[in-house]
Amino acid sequence: DSHSPTPKREQDTQVSSPSPAKESVLRKLYTYGYMNVDAEPMTFAEVTKLAKQLGIPDFKVLELDKYKQLAKKYKEPANCIIWIPFENNGGLRSSPGEAALGHYVSCFREPDGTLNYQDSFGGLNDFPLSDTNRVFRVNKVKYQSIFANNCGYLALLHLYTHDAIDPAVQRL
Repeated sequence: DSHSPTPKREQDTQVSSPSPAKESVLRKLYTYGYMNVDAEPMTFAEVTKLAKQLGIPDFKVLELDKYKQLAKKYKEPANCIIWIPFENNGGLRSSPGEAALGHYVSCFREPDGTLNYQDSFGGLNDFPLSDTNRVFRVNKVKYQSIFANNCGYLALLHLYTHDAIDPAVQRL
């Protein structure tokens, strides 16, 4: 007695292939994010370009203080990478466009308004957004070595997959 599965509708089986630019970014996310290979530090412009190529909607890269201001007013972007300067250098850049000494974390807004926050160092750093009076779901899993510079890729991966980790899963 054989049972045949319900035939799928044609639109369920069509898969569009990503553009070459997006394919390249997905490879970078896989290598430097999912496989956790170290990378060169990224500038705001580089992070923004990759997010655009990935098609992450309502996206911005913001410094921590600016994100806090927006979150307090419920005006934060739906998907944001937040740059936190290291305390020892005040976040100074030696020249425009150069990556400053700091760390990227990420936050996206869930359908119920909860903000989903991830720091790739896990619980190593203090949670920097408690004074915004918002509800957060905080991912405390440590993905990144303290000696690595791939936090920008890990932050992008968090936003692209909305917490699924595997870049093959896009949940935007």
